[in-house]
Amino acid sequence: MSKTIRYIFLTILFVLFVYITLDPTLTFDTSIYQYYYDNPNLAHFEIGYIYLMKIGNIFNLTFYQFRGALFIIEIFFIMVSLYRFKIKNVNLFLLLYTILHFFESPVQLRNYLMATIVLLAFSFIRDRSIAGYIIFILLIGLGATIQSSAAFFLPFVVYYKWQGKKMDQVLITYTTVFVLLIIFGPIRNFVSVIVGNLLTPFGVTGAKAASYLNRLTPGQIILADIPYTIFIYYFFKNNQKRNFSQLASSTKLSGNIQLVKKAFFFLIYMFPMYLFAYNFNRILIDSFLLFFVGIVTMSDSLKRDNKTIGIDKYTIIGVFVTLSYSVCSYLYGTKYLGTIIPVLFHNTYFGG
Repeated sequence: MSKTIRYIFLTILFVLFVYITLDPTLTFDTSIYQYYYDNPNLAHFEIGYIYLMKIGNIFNLTFYQFRGALFIIEIFFIMVSLYRFKIKNVNLFLLLYTILHFFESPVQLRNYLMATIVLLAFSFIRDRSIAGYIIFILLIGLGATIQSSAAFFLPFVVYYKWQGKKMDQVLITYTTVFVLLIIFGPIRNFVSVIVGNLLTPFGVTGAKAASYLNRLTPGQIILADIPYTIFIYYFFKNNQKRNFSQLASSTKLSGNIQLVKKAFFFLIYMFPMYLFAYNFNRILIDSFLLFFVGIVTMSDSLKRDNKTIGIDKYTIIGVFVTLSYSVCSYLYGTKYLGTIIPVLFHNTYFGG
């Protein structure tokens, strides 16, 4: 029954993802993605996504069929990642994914494909093997060819390799200094030029970074981003200490919790980026996939150790945290009208 429910659920998501309306008055980027899919040589997207569009054209896929292929690829990456993380309750993960990620993913095609590649990358770095570090770097690089924001996860390999109190202090010091630097206009302009030049080899990334630095227009979503990041870090830190002595006996499961805890501490590195532009909150939204891994790991462990059946406390916590942050995210700006409403009520498959 669990697998049957999963397949039915994924089928519904597939239909909603593929047949979202192309009306430019209802969605932010869908019509733009269709235009560049029909004219890939004119696109200013990252090179990896351009190649994907060209491959779709080679096989004569319509834009709807291309969207379907992207959805299948995303779900494939998610399923492989969950297998590597030893996740049992896949349905819970998919529920949390739907609450926060899904309704924006049919609009932001590149970002959410990149996010699933990044999730897969994290599944390799967990065990701290040399091969794992190398695969992590390669997958992050692949993700950056789809959406350049993936590059901001790359320094995690350094932090995770040499983690400890000194590395934590380095991270906090960097964040503090960087924030102080960008507060002052003349210094911020100087830093933006340096950053833009350093990132020039990454194509549009350098231009975006310089633009964000010069803009410095943080949105109110930052009031949710930073508290949620800190809360999730301390949540896993405290639960690992208090309630997971049994979990520690399982290397795979304890590795999940340790990785998620470290990843959300590492997101302190992103705090200065949140000051540049509101859309850096995509980094935190993408990282919520790791939060789901941690929550489902805890839920799986509780059911295994205590023979718990049905809803447990970690499921409730996971749904509450995800739902509350999704409210903050979707109600900020015009996301709600440009994502959830079109996907659910203007889906062309249902005659919208």
